[in-house]
Amino acid sequence: MEIEKKIIGDNIKKLRIMNNLTQDMMANIIGYSDGRQIRRLETEGTMNLDIIVCIATKFKVSPLSLLSANIG
Repeated sequence: MEIEKKIIGDNIKKLRIMNNLTQDMMANIIGYSDGRQIRRLETEGTMNLDIIVCIATKFKVSPLSLLSANIG
């Protein structure tokens, strides 16, 4: 199974929106200094498993859900 970074980026954005968070608010929750990093993750995606696991843990979702095309 090939996972596209775009799917991960879209899922990060969906997760943020489902939780009524701004990019800055989400950045603060996962330990980033500002929303620029979140904006980059949403537009470019990521294959960094540490980031995926961190976001999943903070938002109490499965890391696999961030890799799936069916979140939300």
